[in-house]
Parts: sequence; C-alpha cells; structure tokens
Amino acid sequence: MTQYRRNRVYQARDQITLTGRTIAGKRSIYVDDVVPDQVTLRRNLSNPFSRRRNTQTPFFEISIVPPTKVVGKTVRRLMAKTIKRTRVSDQVFAKRIFTAMCSAVERAWKPNVLHIVQHSSGWDSRLISLAIRHLAAVKGESWLGNVLFLELNGEGPSFKQIIKSQGWSNEIAYVWNEGAPPREHHLLAFEFSQAWRRLNGWCAYPVNVNWHPFQEMRDRGILPEPGKMQVFSGYGANEVGAAVAGGQGGFKSYVNKMYWHPLSSFPLWGGEEAWSFPFLDLDYIKAYASVSGSRGPNYRKMVVGKIAPKVGKVAPINKQHKQKLGYRTASKAILARCVADYEASWLGREVFPIDGKWVAPRPQINYHDWWGYWSLASFCEELMRRGTTIRVR
Repeated sequence: MTQYRRNRVYQARDQITLTGRTIAGKRSIYVDDVVPDQVTLRRNLSNPFSRRRNTQTPFFEISIVPPTKVVGKTVRRLMAKTIKRTRVSDQVFAKRIFTAMCSAVERAWKPNVLHIVQHSSGWDSRLISLAIRHLAAVKGESWLGNVLFLELNGEGPSFKQIIKSQGWSNEIAYVWNEGAPPREHHLLAFEFSQAWRRLNGWCAYPVNVNWHPFQEMRDRGILPEPGKMQVFSGYGANEVGAAVAGGQGGFKSYVNKMYWHPLSSFPLWGGEEAWSFPFLDLDYIKAYASVSGSRGPNYRKMVVGKIAPKVGKVAPINKQHKQKLGYRTASKAILARCVADYEASWLGREVFPIDGKWVAPRPQINYHDWWGYWSLASFCEELMRRGTTIRVR
C-alpha cells in the first residue's frame, strides 16, 4: 500500500566539529531517539502544546522537521496536483468509493497474521469492515484468515449491532475493558512512568488508544506478538474528507494541517509496519477527490447507506453521548493520582509547579495544556533516569 506517512519527524540540532564540519542532527519519528546527552528546557513555554505550525519543541536542541522536508515524491506530486472532478449520482459515487476502499484494503492485506480492525460505532470503520466482508466473499475464507474486530472507546452496544448486521460472528467482536466504570475506562492511559512512551514525549491529549489497550491485551495473551498481527484503522478519514471535498486546498491542505496535529506524533503499539490506514492510501484519496463533488466530509455515512442499508441504520454513539456517560472525563481518583505524580516530579517541583493558571489540572479527556505538562514531566523523569542533563533557560 502506498499511503501518506502520518508521522511527525523530530530532529536534533546539527553539530559543529572542532574542524568546522557540520554533522546533521539525527532524525526520528520517536523524540527520545534524538535526545542528546544535554538538553535545555524552555522556561517560557508559550503555546507549547498547540496544534499551530511551529517547529519548536519544549527543548532548544530538538525541533520538528517541516512536512515538506519529509514527504516523498509521490505525496509532493499529489499535493501540487489539481485532480479533475466529475459529477456523478450518489449511487455511482458510493460504488466508486467502496471499490476504492476494497482496493486499498486488498493492497494492504498481509497473509498469515491476525488482522485486527479498530472498530468504533462510526462510519469510517463500517466502510473498512464492509470492504473486508466483500473481499472475503469474493476471495474466500482462506484469504480472510483470522480477523478480530476491536472496540476501544465505550461504544460497545452499537459496535456489536454493526458487526451482527454485517453477518460476522460475535466471537470475533471484542469490546475492550467492557463493564469498566466510564470514568476509569482508560485507567491504564494515566500511568505516569510510561506516559512519555505512549505519547511520544509529550502531548496535550492524554489517551493514545493505539497503545495501552494493545499492550494490556498482549500482556493477557489475547493478542499475539507484533510481528504476527496487522491493525487496520480509520485514522485520517474525517480530515481527508474535509481537505479534499471542502475547498481547503486539497491534499496539500490535509498534509499541512495534520502534520502539526498532536496525534500525528502518537506512536503505534507494535511498530509502524504493523498498522495500515486505508483512508490514507493515495490511490483511494485520488479516487475520492475525482468524484467528491459537494457531498462534504462525512460522505462515508452516505456510502455505507447505499452499499449496505441495514448496516447504515445502526445509530452511532456520538461524542456528546459518551461525554454524558462519563467516558470523556477522568475520575477524581485518576486526576488525584496524576496531580500527585506531577507534583512529585522534577518538572512539577522545580520548574512548572501547579499554579491554577498556566499549570491547572483538568479531568476532561481532551486537548489541554495540563496533560501536556503532565506528560512532559514523565519524559523529563525518563531522561534523567537515562543520565541526560536537563538545563532550564
């Protein structure tokens, strides 16, 4: 599969040798890979965890490489290209999009591994699972192999109805942490010592569902080792839809927006090679752009309704409902533990103590500087454990 690389890239500052030769700083998608022996923390962290286009990081010696410096030639050509659009009926549109999705999934499909489909109650994952269902019907059960549909975010009841409506067995539909109190559903995401690893250094959003559920299921023997699994995710579907169909500059707009988005730095459990993102398949994007018309970014709902009306009738669980249930808020006990961990850390004690203004604890599981400081504190603890010297300026 030729897909857009979603990863943000970090780079250490170039080094000048005694002879005057410049040695380019190391680059990596993992920020801890590029940390030198000594780093300098910025005392003035103005908008340190924002989504704005900013190459700065909390450390003077580490920067974010601009997207134009890391994307490949194929992506650059797509960014510069204006794809000719044709107007078609909704039925033809749905057929072309579904065909493009089937092709994207087929190109990515690896044999002889457990295929895990990250599945919510929304439309993106329905389109992926419908494509897999179609391919299995055409190619046979031997092509399909072992599949597990996995729900991670408190949308279990609707998810189960969707899987049933497609004719899949309940045995391959798994709701992670089912029955846990909503405010403690992602309890493992707030473990402090490894927060830096799950969030790739620091992030203003505290929960990376691409990591801790997979780690927990691996520890319990539910999942195999990373080399024996492949994960399909609907990541990027909304953003691709908005960028390509919404008159925002096409795929160039998507790259320039999403590269700076905090989630673009999230690591994937098991490594990048274990994950596939059909909505980022470049041929899929080109197919969508050529017939997008004015249907808007949420075109997947229409496509699912046309391709599989029964599947389209199952109502999704939206963010507002999950907020009401408590899935988007950490419990008082979790927040209290996070505060205690932060206050006991070097960053919380000596550099950025909780002041109720700049560093102000919040229970909401959403983008907030509090979670950025909390995860940065975890990263600083790890750096000091490794023997890295941290100065403050």
